[in-house]
Amino acid sequence: MLQVKFSDILRATLPLRSGNEGWLGFSPKGDLYHVVVPVDVQIARGVMACNRPTDGTPFGGYAKWLYFRCPPFEDEGGQGSSDESARIRQASATARLLIKWLSSYGIEATVDKRHPSEQEEASSVDAASEESPAGRKTETHDRTKEFPAD
Repeated sequence: MLQVKFSDILRATLPLRSGNEGWLGFSPKGDLYHVVVPVDVQIARGVMACNRPTDGTPFGGYAKWLYFRCPPFEDEGGQGSSDESARIRQASATARLLIKWLSSYGIEATVDKRHPSEQEEASSVDAASEESPAGRKTETHDRTKEFPAD
């Protein structure tokens, strides 16, 4: 089951006045995802209208991946805590829609709503030490799964 970090949904939830949108890309198998921000609204509209680039990679994403738009939040133009509250409310609504959308593609997923610092702790605990080709120890964290090499 794929775990999507709420902090990534929050990161992709941009203010409406920015003129940009955030998107989440999911691998066809549903085992990986990545965050694409910021994306110019006009570029995103063109991509979603099937004006896809010739290489099949929408706005810098991966070919054949599924892309989900994170709607922007209505902001008050820099009103501090009220803007952050609106952003969190929008990201929460988006998280619910995302899970339904993924299930329509047969992808089982949950949203990890822990605080970002707790998520980083869990990633550190889950980190696997491995030997690099040069013989140096390297750390591989869950976050690297979001950006697979083609």
